[in-house]
Amino acid sequence: MLYPEFFRRKVVDHYHHCGSMQQTAKDMDVNRETVSVWVHMEKTTGNLKRKPLNRTLKKLDPQKLKEYFLEHPDSLGKEAAQYFNVTKAIISTVLRKLKITRKKNFFIRIFKM
Repeated sequence: MLYPEFFRRKVVDHYHHCGSMQQTAKDMDVNRETVSVWVHMEKTTGNLKRKPLNRTLKKLDPQKLKEYFLEHPDSLGKEAAQYFNVTKAIISTVLRKLKITRKKNFFIRIFKM
């Protein structure tokens, strides 16, 4: 579960006030390990903000997929998946990240721009 920063601050302040992670966890209805992580995060970084997720496309280069569909405009996602040795879901994810729909006319217009 993701907790907002103000709640994290409230939990850490409660810990500093009472001095017990177990009691803080019980009073604030969170896991003791969560309290420990937040207290450690405050000590090391000075804040309680969540780290941004760094998700990248690891299995398929979007530029290579664009080039493939330029060379094979009538190709289906299934065929592209076989060509790149990935699943159809990965092809769909990369196309979605490129903001490309499944409509072939729209798809072709995107690449000719």
